Amino acid sequence: MTQLRKSYFWSPSTWKLRLKHGSRTQSTTSTAEEFHSAHSFILNNHIDPMKNPVEERSEAVPRYSSSVYSEHEDACSPVLRLSNNKNKKEDLTGCLKRKMKSLTAPNQMAPNRRHSRPYAVSSGEWVLVPTTESSLGRIGQVLSLDDLTEMQFSYHFDTALKVFIKVYAMAKVMEVAFLSYGCELDNAETGLQYWIKHAEAEVRTNSLAVLIEVVENLFYALYSRVIIEMAGIELCALFKLQLRPAVGSRQFFLPDANHMYRLLLACKDNLDDTNVCESLQEGVVHQWQEGFLRRLALKEIEKGFNPDDMLGYRRFAQSIVSDPTCAYVAKWRSLVPFFDTIPSEILAVMSEKWFTVLPKVVLPDDVPSGQLPFVDLKRANPMQWEKEIILDYRLATLGKLEGRSIGEERRDDPKIRLLSLARCRKCICTSVCLCSWACTYRVKSACPCSERHVRIMMARRCKETGPFDFTIRANTAARACWEGLAMLRRDVKDDTILLEWREAFEVFELTIQKERWAD
Repeated sequence: MTQLRKSYFWSPSTWKLRLKHGSRTQSTTSTAEEFHSAHSFILNNHIDPMKNPVEERSEAVPRYSSSVYSEHEDACSPVLRLSNNKNKKEDLTGCLKRKMKSLTAPNQMAPNRRHSRPYAVSSGEWVLVPTTESSLGRIGQVLSLDDLTEMQFSYHFDTALKVFIKVYAMAKVMEVAFLSYGCELDNAETGLQYWIKHAEAEVRTNSLAVLIEVVENLFYALYSRVIIEMAGIELCALFKLQLRPAVGSRQFFLPDANHMYRLLLACKDNLDDTNVCESLQEGVVHQWQEGFLRRLALKEIEKGFNPDDMLGYRRFAQSIVSDPTCAYVAKWRSLVPFFDTIPSEILAVMSEKWFTVLPKVVLPDDVPSGQLPFVDLKRANPMQWEKEIILDYRLATLGKLEGRSIGEERRDDPKIRLLSLARCRKCICTSVCLCSWACTYRVKSACPCSERHVRIMMARRCKETGPFDFTIRANTAARACWEGLAMLRRDVKDDTILLEWREAFEVFELTIQKERWAD
């Protein structure tokens, strides 16, 4: 499958075209009509994905005339004629001879291509890239680092650490997200949780080889899991079921399948960045995916399949997967070679978890919520608090007139300390947050994002690691970043999601650097 065709499959615009929700629980139209695949997108726009755009451009570029290589030159030839001046000919000949002599000198050697560029996952200059199926299991075999000087080693270690921070941040946030939905996380050698724990154990290492080995394996554990979960999320999104929180509820609810797909797609885009991964080994990804699905099937067989199907989703999912003409099956069969061998029951069980509304598993925080430095309003001065409420109403009214949230108005005021507002549970969120307009119209209500803001800002102010170990602090950072992604409005642009991921990288960079600098 060509890279151009895959780009249409992963395109967010194509995803938005495919997912058009109806007002009913289940659509009466056929699956092929409801599900606008990338194939239909290409046909409707008269695009040939198999055509190479480079070749198309090369046809338009005029080629050199054949008269360049003949005795009779064409008048339209772009090649300049040499002057008949004898001295100029001799100068040119001498220059060419000196150039050839310098190239063939015995002291000239071909440059060493190893370690000439910064580290990236699956870079042939740093690791042994698998070339056959028998070598797919050997991931992260680092090439010899003996040729690096002390300065080069320091530089390349910093670049490898940056890749480690990004990959670990995405893996940790995805771990929190998967656990919230009740997804299976095992400790197999190709499992995501196994390599997250391994990365946390080696976070303070000064060995470049160890760091690269951890990054390589963690990357493929995350990448393979993200792709296979996206298949389940897309199957879940085809089932027209609207699950909405109660009106006026300020509780944290998990995002629906549509928004979750966009979050994972942005995560995949970050993993595909050339600064993170130089050359993706798809054979490794498919092998690790097969291992995960095999372990999941064995667990489901041991537990026994739950026959309850109150919503009728399992029957719906199995009918979709069993239809070879369905656009969903055609897409994922192209992206996952062994997709036909996955039992429909496993896909149904794996995908139905994305209907979850409230988090099933919450990792422990470093500081309990009750011990955070929130202001106790019962002990506050009533007169002073009443004056602040009046000012908040004025600020909210100004924001409504300007089409902005109260959080944005507060952020623009240089006299206001955001941490003080967050400690009072006042909203400081921008307009891309789900709570921004609800907090603007209900000024007295507590902002649901206050705890997340307080944790992040307190972590930035604290220079020490504190009494908690790295894993606990990473859990807190991951949950805060995950809630920030989940609380994004559903109509935000893709760049906003990528920007939120970038802020998560900054949070984890601070957390990891604190751990490495600690005594």
